[in-house]
Amino acid sequence: FLNQRKNNEVNKNIDDVLEGTGVQKKSSDESENEKVLVDLLRTTLSYHEEECVRLLVCYGNHVLEKTLDGNEIRLVDYVFDQIKEMNFETEIFDKILIVFREFYQRQEVPDTLYFTSHQDRQIQQQTIGWLTSEHQLSENWRKHQIYVPEEPEKLADLAYTNILRLKKARFEAEMDILTAQLTEAENYEA
Repeated sequence: FLNQRKNNEVNKNIDDVLEGTGVQKKSSDESENEKVLVDLLRTTLSYHEEECVRLLVCYGNHVLEKTLDGNEIRLVDYVFDQIKEMNFETEIFDKILIVFREFYQRQEVPDTLYFTSHQDRQIQQQTIGWLTSEHQLSENWRKHQIYVPEEPEKLADLAYTNILRLKKARFEAEMDILTAQLTEAENYEA
């Protein structure tokens, strides 16, 4: 009952956010079918790019650690230090990354509201999808004193792992391209 009530509250909040944007909520069957088709066409690199920008949008300003001299290392600082000037292959994730980079260069971090009310409808929908959770943790877990860490508590590990996987997938994609070019050159010479 509690989970159903929370899901209803989340859906009402989503409806409130969508109301002023012109974005229409799809039926669950339409959304599921569309999601399956999109998933079939996506690459491994695309999933890592998505996770990177999702972490930035949802937790960009969260502090990962404090240094001995009292400085704070935020998620956004860590990500941009690691990816430098890298661009993403997937258009929507590259758009979001560019927006984040522009803010970061001005020493600012956009909040989630900026993206949920963004003029680009695709960015709005993607952000709303990230902010809504399909699953709720039952209160029974707390009642029985079973502790389940939440995402913000694991943020440093998530960011580190995502950056490693992103770089690996990017290098593998570049290696595939180079291998194909080499094979093509060898076939041309023969």
